[in-house]
Amino acid sequence: MPVRRPAFSLIVIILLIAGCGSKSSTDPISQKPGTTPPDTPAQHIPLQATIQGIAQNHTLQIQYNQHPPIHIDHTANNTPYFLGTQAPDTSYHIQIIQHPWQQLCSIQNPSGTITTHSQPVITITCATTKLNDTGIHSCATASQADTTCPQAAAPRQDADTGRDFAARQGTILKIGNGNAGFDFTKISADGTPLPPSSPTWSCVLDNHTGLMWESKSPGPGLHNAQHTYTWYNPSGYDDGGNPGAVQTSPPKPENCTNHLPACNTHEYIIAVNISTLCGSRDWRLPTREELRSIIDYSQHKVAIDTDYFPATMAGWYWSASPNADYHYFAWGINFGNANDFTNFKHIAHHVRLVRSHKEKP
Repeated sequence: MPVRRPAFSLIVIILLIAGCGSKSSTDPISQKPGTTPPDTPAQHIPLQATIQGIAQNHTLQIQYNQHPPIHIDHTANNTPYFLGTQAPDTSYHIQIIQHPWQQLCSIQNPSGTITTHSQPVITITCATTKLNDTGIHSCATASQADTTCPQAAAPRQDADTGRDFAARQGTILKIGNGNAGFDFTKISADGTPLPPSSPTWSCVLDNHTGLMWESKSPGPGLHNAQHTYTWYNPSGYDDGGNPGAVQTSPPKPENCTNHLPACNTHEYIIAVNISTLCGSRDWRLPTREELRSIIDYSQHKVAIDTDYFPATMAGWYWSASPNADYHYFAWGINFGNANDFTNFKHIAHHVRLVRSHKEKP
């Protein structure tokens, strides 16, 4: 008598065969960094940028719309970098939060509208910044300082070479004005360049480095030169392993005369960007080397060209650079004696913000 096999055995065999060589829709799909995810919703459009010129071992920090900051290192150079997706016919805005060390970056098409028929060609290009000279335009002998150049007994001094020497010889063409090799232009509150004779201005553009600097004021207000701030960076990046201090202990609101919720660098940057100082919203704390670039070593009371940077305090100014060895410390510059320094982040010091003139939003 024939033996009847259970029907479910045949069903199991069929299911096993059907499962061989197939991949479940829920299985993870490998994806190379910087590429568009394969599961991008059909109703959303990917936004990509081509990255160029980031120096090795350094990082560019940008922000796309209101999303969290994106950190991009040199491995992304010359490749389409996936920023995110958004619905068609909506606007996007990309801004630089932090440039790589000793570099300035610019964005082609930083703002616009993305559609199903027209996607913007976004390119982010970084380049090494130009250096200013020292401002020293005199020489010295064994017995006398601030004498003429050159000195046969002591050749090739600082003032014998570089932009300062070229300025003394009249062989460089400046866009603006400034001591020795410095080339500055005064900028109005709405971002308009002003003549050197203008009695009031809100910012200073360094035509050689491409950096635009905040101008401080001796009077009351947000940009008062005497205000001081603790070093505070709550982003979780570029903080040396410690975000710093929200305020001094005990709190001293008089440090910034109650213009901010707390007298720290983070709150100050937010307030200045909200005010659209000189028509821009990408102000930031300068790196140590950027801050050093406006030091004029030929000056004595305050180490800066006071024709363009009046109301500069002969004291410490914070930079964005944390101390690599001590995470409770950050770097700054003393504009009284032109020295750099490192100090506890909870100590309040002066601040002068900067932006790159190349990527005005």
